Amino acid sequence: MDSARQIAIQQRHRAGLHCPPHATIACPNCGIFQAVEVEYDGGQGYASLPVTPCSVCHQDLCSFCDQAKCECGQIVCLDCTIIVPDGTPSGLRLCKPCAHQTDPLCPACGEFARMMPRHSSEQQWFECAACGAADAVMRQGAVLKKTGPS
Repeated sequence: MDSARQIAIQQRHRAGLHCPPHATIACPNCGIFQAVEVEYDGGQGYASLPVTPCSVCHQDLCSFCDQAKCECGQIVCLDCTIIVPDGTPSGLRLCKPCAHQTDPLCPACGEFARMMPRHSSEQQWFECAACGAADAVMRQGAVLKKTGPS
């Protein structure tokens, strides 16, 4: 709550005037104004916006902020999500830590890394984004055999 509004609430309370039961606060992230209850402790009025922190970047998210719930159950802001292809048109929206775990294990370098699709007129393969090794693939990224670097 801004200090001018809080001072106005305190002055009304000291003057014996009716203390407002609600205040309006704007979310610092999305800017949407929301009515919240004002709690009084003696002569001081307090109000806060209920928020949930993003589990990745810890940004406070109000109920109107763009957010998603990952398959792991965590609430994350949309900036901390990645859409992973899962065979459906929309894909699967996961938090960044979970999306990283969906990367396949490269047999050449042993890293979990994105396998970039590559193809020529004769064959199709995936190339490791970490080390550049190329592997022939069959059916959704299952590694079959080593074809050598490209």
